[in-house]
Amino acid sequence: MSEPEWRRAHHANWDKRVPLHAVSTPRYGRMALRAGRGNLGPIVTEILGPLQRLTVLYLQCHFGKDALT
Repeated sequence: MSEPEWRRAHHANWDKRVPLHAVSTPRYGRMALRAGRGNLGPIVTEILGPLQRLTVLYLQCHFGKDALT
């Protein structure tokens, strides 16, 4: 079964953009995330409140950092 054209286009677009986000920048805090110290931004934290013991589906998590946090 061959991959649909829309999916190939999506993957090509994703592959083109990944290098922009793959570098570790302070803004993304990837090292803290890898060390288990990731956190959501202050606006998100204020809106959502404490999330301990909750299951959350974060639909706009960019490249996955917030979802992993």
